[in-house]
Amino acid sequence: DMPHIAQFKRYVAEHFKNPLTLGECAGALSINPYYLSHLIRNEMGTTFTAYLNRVRCEHARRLLEETGKSVGEAAIESGFSDGNYFSRVFRKLYGIPPSRIR
Repeated sequence: DMPHIAQFKRYVAEHFKNPLTLGECAGALSINPYYLSHLIRNEMGTTFTAYLNRVRCEHARRLLEETGKSVGEAAIESGFSDGNYFSRVFRKLYGIPPSRIR
């Protein structure tokens, strides 16, 4: 089970900037999406979407801190297609809006 989690994390790290689905990740690992979802929940204590959003927000935070990019640019370059959704997820994760990082 752990090799699948390591493969999953590696796949997300390499592809988070693109639209990603649980099914696509499972397909890349040659396992059933329901099984992957089960592994993520049991081994990592989270969900696919929550993990993906965390990886994307961590990247966006780095962009905001280190590059001076706008919130919208950081959102798009981190794989979020909707800036408002990005701001909600970011605030939920860090307790502050992304605009406060810059």
